[in-house]
Amino acid sequence: MAKNVSAIGYQQVYDEIPYHIKDSLGLPTNYYQLDVLQVMFLESFMGVTKTLIMEQFEEEKQNIKMLAQEMTAACSAIMEGE
Repeated sequence: MAKNVSAIGYQQVYDEIPYHIKDSLGLPTNYYQLDVLQVMFLESFMGVTKTLIMEQFEEEKQNIKMLAQEMTAACSAIMEGE
């Protein structure tokens, strides 16, 4: 199950990644062992990922809002028919 990482920093997120994944990518075990280019890449990657996730989240919120409005209208029509 995925962890909620919204309240923790990049360092802790990186350190939580399982060793075998970092090892298969040729990355060091701990965040503090990353070189400057690796840090820049990971922070950029996480920033872009966060942006994409937030855009999708906003889109889903709008879809749910529209569905709720449609359900409200349908329920009102049913209630008026009684």
